[in-house]
Amino acid sequence: MSLALAFGVEVDAVGFDLDHTLGFDDRLELRTLLRYARRAAATRGVTLAAPVREQASVLLARARAGELTVDRAVALFLTDYLSVREAEQQAARWRDEVVAEARVAMRPAPGARACVERLEARGLPVAILTNGWSPLQEAKAESLGLGHLPLLISEHIGALKPAPEAFAALVARLGTSPARTAYVGDDLDTDVLGARAAALVPVWVPEREPRLDDVCTVPGDVIRLRTITELAP
Repeated sequence: MSLALAFGVEVDAVGFDLDHTLGFDDRLELRTLLRYARRAAATRGVTLAAPVREQASVLLARARAGELTVDRAVALFLTDYLSVREAEQQAARWRDEVVAEARVAMRPAPGARACVERLEARGLPVAILTNGWSPLQEAKAESLGLGHLPLLISEHIGALKPAPEAFAALVARLGTSPARTAYVGDDLDTDVLGARAAALVPVWVPEREPRLDDVCTVPGDVIRLRTITELAP
């Protein structure tokens, strides 16, 4: 069974991005880390460093990019307020707390689960390819009711989107070919252009109204949808 998309394109399988495509965590990692920082600063009777939000965001981004483990990123951030040992202990607690909250706090993208169910009902293989650390991304998928789908996480497969190796792992898991596999995501560079460079069918579902520059420069073979429900009406 195949799925007909725009431009006369048909695909035999669909891969999805997770964050901001299938669901939203409302900056769970950052919110929780800032809460830990405020608590640590209050305990020591000090004030938070002025660019604290930016510092936390940079370290978390480095963790997502594979430059640091998430535990190391969190511990580095908290050493401004705690001893190294205390920061490492708090990092482990932070990890557990974030995973626990993700199991109940994910906000599903409107129509996402129904879209996946329609694709499955048509007999199309479906999987998720996501950047991130494994326990957290697994908890997010479970929270969205999508824990049954094959879940390829950058930490497990050893490749981060937009690297072609990440998309190759997805295609291999789905048992299709790149040209017959759609990849649906919100991020133009990481998801959409990454999938296109790996010869998959790129489907762009922006989280918010895209910038005019992006709309004007996006390649013509990128399929743009307003909502995920348009993928499988």
